[in-house]
Amino acid sequence: MKITGKSLMTYSFTAMNSLDNLDVLIIHTIGRKTGEPRSTAIPYFRVDDGLYVIASAGGQDANPAWIHNLRATQGVSELTINRIRRPSVGTELPANSEERARVWDRILSIAPVFSDYQSKTTRILPVIRFEDVHPQQGRGKL
Repeated sequence: MKITGKSLMTYSFTAMNSLDNLDVLIIHTIGRKTGEPRSTAIPYFRVDDGLYVIASAGGQDANPAWIHNLRATQGVSELTINRIRRPSVGTELPANSEERARVWDRILSIAPVFSDYQSKTTRILPVIRFEDVHPQQGRGKL
């Protein structure tokens, strides 16, 4: 179902989390302890030619479970965006990299709430870049 051009899932997630007008994807991982499929809705950002997410957990001191699962599979996951599910690989950007600094600044210009999340914790919020995995073509844009 669409509400003013947004999916009901996106609308519901952003309304519940006070994240107005952000696009939301579903990341599908395998639980590192259970081996069971796990799905989590999180906002995503398109910066330049990349697709990025932040493992903020709302500024909690612990990283969200999905990033531990992603790390355990060397970034292998699937993403659902606009009801299309695709295999992907997530790469965590080094905390001191130029790319992370550039992407972080751009995300804060779109969603300043992430600055609040960062100020609530001593951990550096991980920023992950996702790439599409095409079986015959290797990695590419999502």
